Amino acid sequence: MWQPYPVSAPLLFDAVLAPHRSLSRRGHVWLIGGFACVSGAIGLGFYLIGAWPVVGFVGLDVILLWGALKLSYLSARRTERLRLLTEAFTVRRVDPWGRADDVRLEPPHWLRVAIDDPPPPREPAHGLFPRP
Repeated sequence: MWQPYPVSAPLLFDAVLAPHRSLSRRGHVWLIGGFACVSGAIGLGFYLIGAWPVVGFVGLDVILLWGALKLSYLSARRTERLRLLTEAFTVRRVDPWGRADDVRLEPPHWLRVAIDDPPPPREPAHGLFPRP
């Protein structure tokens, strides 16, 4: 088991960083499907006027878009875990295939953690009113 720090060391900061993907799997299907339909209609139009070689390039566009989105989803599986303890600062990078690379910097006296943009306070739910 991976143990980059002593168990007795107090944890001061712990964060997991991962890339954000705004397109869900359902959105991915809709995007590829819609792009394939539009490209198919364009390819059909070119085929009907006699420019049949264009159909292959239109199909290639759909395949390239699908491949680019698959690579984007693969890179979304990367993570970094940052841990600050009194004895060390550790960074654990995990690539999309699960291989981990660990870096340990000792002592972390040169490091200062400051949050510039703290999260806003939670708003009350609708229908609930704060007490005076």
